[in-house]
Amino acid sequence: MSSVTKAARAAVAALAGGLLLSTVLTVAASADPPPIDGASCSSSQLGQKVWSYSGPQINIKPVITDQVAINIAPGTTGTRTDTLTEVETVTRAVTNSVGVEVSASAEAGVIFAKVSTSVKATYNYTVVTTGSKSTSKTTAVTWNFNQPGYYGLYRGVQQVSGYDQYTECIRYPYPSVPIGWKVRTLNFNMFTSPEEGTILCTGPATTLPDIFITKIRDLARKRLGDC
Repeated sequence: MSSVTKAARAAVAALAGGLLLSTVLTVAASADPPPIDGASCSSSQLGQKVWSYSGPQINIKPVITDQVAINIAPGTTGTRTDTLTEVETVTRAVTNSVGVEVSASAEAGVIFAKVSTSVKATYNYTVVTTGSKSTSKTTAVTWNFNQPGYYGLYRGVQQVSGYDQYTECIRYPYPSVPIGWKVRTLNFNMFTSPEEGTILCTGPATTLPDIFITKIRDLARKRLGDC
């Protein structure tokens, strides 16, 4: 067994809570593309799954999950506790191409391992692998303000979404090709560790569309609005 395959198996065991694999899971090398959809395979290969060598296709965008705006008037600075209001949640899930959730499967474990590694290496973010939501309730936060002003308190995450594919050797329901390779597409939605902070309103908010905003704090500043 190659070192790549061993690493994939170890990651699946760690992220899927020791889920037993009933089929062979392999990660194809970059020089060896997975079999073509519809190509024939042998009975000894039934159940084998070869993951896309190109890796998961990933899109990352900032999401504000909790926020509150507060005004600190002159003479009222100091320590205070404010409750952030939940404005959006990001739910983690892995689904197949027809929308059926497969988050508890071995395939989902492989996706978590591959996405976590890719996001860490490319963006230096850590993907959260426990729980189902980025946030689930309002939270009280204590801050020390030493200057008056209009502030925004926020918490947010980077939403990690996209898809990955593997090719599986299956038995077709029609007799012309009794055994063959079939491409499976799995869509995923995950999120990174939360960022928490405060924004001081110092002028007009950005007019950039959200699609061009990459930092959580910049999105929080836009949500705060004009001063």
